Amino acid sequence: MEERETEFIYTIHRARSAGVATISINQYASSRLASFLGGLKWVSGGLEFRVNEQRCTAMGDEVCEFIIRRNPLLGPGCGNPKTTLLIIEDDVDIADMLNAYFNVQGYKVLTCNWGEEG
Repeated sequence: MEERETEFIYTIHRARSAGVATISINQYASSRLASFLGGLKWVSGGLEFRVNEQRCTAMGDEVCEFIIRRNPLLGPGCGNPKTTLLIIEDDVDIADMLNAYFNVQGYKVLTCNWGEEG
């Protein structure tokens, strides 16, 4: 793992065989990346992050390399507080649920019950 200002570089090298059933580097990299991202989501309180595969053994590279952006994509507090969402919904329970969800995401939310009011 290499840490940079705006991203992490996660490199997965070929697994060494210990005489047991071998899996492909792609299967190995996929499982390692899934474990890493699951842990990242857990320690960050449920945030999700953009991941780009930079190098891939299936394309002839020696390693699998992933770029993970530091800024989360989704999760609590990730919305732009300068962005206001208008929810027009005649079902009060649904409007309340959407309002609560987007508030947690960090957005300013306005709700109304019909289009003319909006």
